[in-house]
Amino acid sequence: MVVALTSNLNSYLTADKLYILRDNQPIIKNFSIALAAGEWLVIRGANGCGKSTLLKTIVGLLSPYSGSLWRTDFCYLGHDNGFRPHTTVAGHLDFIARYFNVPRPATPVDHLRPLPLNHLSAGLKRQVALCQFLLSPHKLWIMDEPFEHLDAQAKTHFLDLIRAHIAEGGAIVQTSHESLNFSPVKEIWLS
Repeated sequence: MVVALTSNLNSYLTADKLYILRDNQPIIKNFSIALAAGEWLVIRGANGCGKSTLLKTIVGLLSPYSGSLWRTDFCYLGHDNGFRPHTTVAGHLDFIARYFNVPRPATPVDHLRPLPLNHLSAGLKRQVALCQFLLSPHKLWIMDEPFEHLDAQAKTHFLDLIRAHIAEGGAIVQTSHESLNFSPVKEIWLS
């Protein structure tokens, strides 16, 4: 599978002929992509087809069996929100701001600041986790099903933030089970 979203040589992400194995069996074969500023790629497919495995390979949590992979600095959110146990919303956001060495701006979850993360619903936890992208200085955002558990209002809000990131020269790679039918989204299906 070859996906050419751009002819720009200044890619944020380039993969060439990736083969990825799971349990010594190929799950992704001959996957190639180049992703540059202003591009938004949504990887779709059935459960178990390798979407999350592909993202974990792109961010370096897994190694490809063969092929080459290059990416610029990035911000990643997997299925697990990545919270430290017994942390408050404020504690998590302050930690992320310190990690990126940036001032902590206002976020859509500031009204939850004093609450422990383990007291929040799955949707509110996901909103807190997505706020790390607001703090990240990186142009490449990689997200595994970012809208999972979000209500319609929260999803719309974070889609607007993502569109702004794209408009400012950022790039997105994400997985999703649902279609995002608007420009500049490009979708590919894994089978």
